[in-house]
Amino acid sequence: MGVARRARLLFLVAAATALVGEVAARVGQRWLPGPTVAGPTADRENLPAPPGKVIHPYLGFVRDPNPPPPSPDIPPTDAQGLRRWPQDDGATSAYIVAILGSSVAERFSYSARQSLLAALAAEPAFAGRALAVRNYAMGGFKQPQQLAMLTQLLADGEQPDLVVQID
Repeated sequence: MGVARRARLLFLVAAATALVGEVAARVGQRWLPGPTVAGPTADRENLPAPPGKVIHPYLGFVRDPNPPPPSPDIPPTDAQGLRRWPQDDGATSAYIVAILGSSVAERFSYSARQSLLAALAAEPAFAGRALAVRNYAMGGFKQPQQLAMLTQLLADGEQPDLVVQID
């Protein structure tokens, strides 16, 4: 199978995943009863969500961005509903490592972050270059949510140099 054919196949799989997610969100919006969580816009109908989570149209759910982190060792929740260290967000010329996955990947992205940065900094290829580890993992995520997260961050203009999928 040629590279162009594989690329088309990957695009079709990603598009089909997004379409299925959109249809599921719209069906759920119409027929799921229960308490609701306030959405970002007033014209959207609200959906029920687990405590501490908000419904996301493509990923299923993300963390509520409002509460403070449970401890100083855990990064705060950003506007995307992900736990990330703020100092990693501004590095535009840095070598960016994106961590995708579920709870193990999320925990790795902030508990082993310093060890990963130190190991990368010790490599001659990264000498003098800024490094950033960004968390795109979330406890409870399963495929295809991780693929949807990667698709969304690429569509939003993110350009990670390395993507690590821990499942």
